[in-house]
Amino acid sequence: MFSKKLYPANLLFTFVLISSGPASRAAGQELPLDPGELPAGRWTYRVMIGGTQAGELSSTIRHDDGTITSRSDMSGTFIQRGAVTVDARTLRPIRSQTFIYETTEGSTNARLSYRARDDSLLVTGEITWARLSEPREPLRIAQTLAGEVFDNQSLDLVIGALPLERNRAWRIALFEPTTFTETIVVTIDVRGRETVTTPAGRFEAWQVEVRGFSDRVTYWIDDGSRLVVAQEAAGRNLRLELVTPP
Repeated sequence: MFSKKLYPANLLFTFVLISSGPASRAAGQELPLDPGELPAGRWTYRVMIGGTQAGELSSTIRHDDGTITSRSDMSGTFIQRGAVTVDARTLRPIRSQTFIYETTEGSTNARLSYRARDDSLLVTGEITWARLSEPREPLRIAQTLAGEVFDNQSLDLVIGALPLERNRAWRIALFEPTTFTETIVVTIDVRGRETVTTPAGRFEAWQVEVRGFSDRVTYWIDDGSRLVVAQEAAGRNLRLELVTPP
């Protein structure tokens, strides 16, 4: 098991250590996804660290002919940009993923291509690093992942497309390239509904916990729009809050 840093979703821009080992597939259950419920548009979030705003994140979801593309761009204390294109019906990655993360300590740049098959996912591409204290050679990826695997950056799409009902739970496999091409299994657990207030307004939202990272990640999903209105990582003092109304 690697103790590398992992980004739990494309919206939450923070480091979380892996707590589960690699897995080839999820628990064998077919996900009851309804991607037609997912919103399309562009939204802004504020990034809070310890209760103080530390940056801003722009999130875009675009529906094209048979595909959905999710993009995120964050500025502030650190810079992070990412994008992934998924199948509009299954939400499995089908085209590409890009990921850039920059701090004063260095940068990571991942560029991948996906080819989905009935029972596997072919991933090719390269990850490069720059300005690190210890130089690192580029990591070239050519890997076939067995089973139903989702891209880590599309986790918020998967959650929004699930039938959110109290005490429902699912286990899914996520591919995270910056952890040396591991696939990990996470549990998505719907805890119930609660009222959440952000700069964008007051929302009746579903509270959804994701476990499988060393820090539990909590999403609040607006019941009407299926948009993430808030998100936080337990024990990290990090929180995202929606600024622009859905």
